[in-house]
Amino acid sequence: MTRIGVIGVGTMGSNHVRILSEMEDVEVSVSDLDKEKCFAIADKFKVKSYYFDHKELLKENLDGVVIAVPSKFHKDVFLDCVESGVNVLVEKPISENVEDAELMIEKAKEKGIIFTVGHVERFNPVVTKMKSLMKEIGDVYLVNTIRAGPFPKRFYGSHGGVLLDLAVHDIDVISFLVGKISDLYAHVLKTGNQEIYANVLYGISEKTKGSSEFSWVSPKRVRKIEVFGTNGMLSGDYHNQTLSFWENPESGEVPHSSNLFEEILMKGNISAGKANEHEIEKEEPLKLELQNFLDSINKGTEVLVKPEEALHALKVAVSILKSGKDNNAVKIE
Repeated sequence: MTRIGVIGVGTMGSNHVRILSEMEDVEVSVSDLDKEKCFAIADKFKVKSYYFDHKELLKENLDGVVIAVPSKFHKDVFLDCVESGVNVLVEKPISENVEDAELMIEKAKEKGIIFTVGHVERFNPVVTKMKSLMKEIGDVYLVNTIRAGPFPKRFYGSHGGVLLDLAVHDIDVISFLVGKISDLYAHVLKTGNQEIYANVLYGISEKTKGSSEFSWVSPKRVRKIEVFGTNGMLSGDYHNQTLSFWENPESGEVPHSSNLFEEILMKGNISAGKANEHEIEKEEPLKLELQNFLDSINKGTEVLVKPEEALHALKVAVSILKSGKDNNAVKIE
């Protein structure tokens, strides 16, 4: 029996409890400061025990903990878990600031615990399939993402905005599929202190560039990614879990060059080709994420999302804010 605690049973925390309670040989306990909410979730999913103080929860002999409290509390709750020697999955973002995230990583290494971060799109079957096809699309020269939807009412007036809530997903996926973002330039729109829209241009490598749109101002929910290579384009929809490959019939005409933009776009080495649909076996990414965490505890399986990768996603999100404020390009340290 694997004993897992869930700290924070709001929107994401309750989803963690739902999935964990359906898994075989998993025993779930929960905690939340909101006594009414905590009791309601505990009763709904028939958990082993519930607490109104996470420190009381940590007195149980737990194998792992999911931290799903607001991100401003991630560091403090995480450090309590580390002191208890329990393995941890922290919901994204890893923290609200780089300094806290670096401290969390350092403390986890000192204690020797498993530490992963809930970048759930990494487990989306669309992303898994895209990863397996990256070599087939040739040399990658561009990646574009759109992640848009209406303003989530629960976040109105809170400290965080669209970048910590949405942007870290695509930043992480871009890094996973194509490579780490090295520099960026962004336009950012705010309401009060909250960023609600950002449009970003990335540098990834000498050959590869990218862009993203993150929006809380759209009535249409969009979750899409496109990766362009010399042989064609992969187009994925995270939400509907669909994936297409659009061929470039002129791929054989593209010479090897350090400047793929010039060779492909400016010299016209691209034309419309046929589209091929890839079959995707649809699964709930959060379930796959939790299974990876359980396997890391029980089987020694490597976690898919390393905390250092989550730190990079946070650094990029913070840099987008800085670029939008200063109206300058920013290099990612």
